[in-house]
Amino acid sequence: MFNKKLYLGIAALLVAACIGFTVWHSYHARVITSSVVHAPQKTSPKSIKLIIDTGTTKTTYDAVSAQTVFDALMSVSRAHSISVVKKDYSFGVFVQQIGNLVNTKDKTWIYYVNGVSGDVAADKKMLKNGDVVKWRYTKPIY
Repeated sequence: MFNKKLYLGIAALLVAACIGFTVWHSYHARVITSSVVHAPQKTSPKSIKLIIDTGTTKTTYDAVSAQTVFDALMSVSRAHSISVVKKDYSFGVFVQQIGNLVNTKDKTWIYYVNGVSGDVAADKKMLKNGDVVKWRYTKPIY
């Protein structure tokens, strides 16, 4: 009688262990599968035109190699020693100053791509070959 109870207890323990292992394995297999991160495909820089419009002067830079609006600005700023001050936010980069012109309540830097004002942060706006990017120091839209 004791042996029968012992065998049944061991069998129940083995069944519980198998079920537990199956549940544990399926959970961890899901976690491992869901944690696979595919590296974003790198896109080649685009050749664009960049214009910096201070309100009194417009300077044009042709054949700027960049992937985003912010990349274009930084590429030109490095090549031509133009200071750029930016602030990082959770939504992306916000340009606070280009050259000696700082954002104020009356004037701010706004970017446009092909004549349309930006709808995302400058580092999030992807460019296509031939795009025209204009940074304009102007009255705020808001």
